Order: sequence, then C-alpha cells, then structure tokens
Amino acid sequence: MTHKEKAMKIFYEKFKCSQAVLGAYAEDYGLTIDQAMKVVACFSGGREKR
Repeated sequence: MTHKEKAMKIFYEKFKCSQAVLGAYAEDYGLTIDQAMKVVACFSGGREKR
C-alpha cells in the first residue's frame, strides 16, 4: 500500500487530515499509529475553520 493509500484509509476512518498524513508515514519514522495520532492532535482543527 502506498503512503497516499494509507493516508486516505486513515482519513476515511474518521481521523483528521494531519493525522492521516503522519499516520501514513508513522512506520517510516519509527512511530506507532497511536503515537502519530497524538503528535499531530494539536493540528486537527485545520485551517478551514478559521
């Protein structure tokens, strides 16, 4: 599965876009999916809701 496919899968599982992107690369950086979700949780508000 490509990083893009992983990110889309994570996003459609009800996660935010920032979580989906880092989640797709988590293993590359030695993180678990859970760790990746926590790292980017502060960015989950997005720019769209300003």
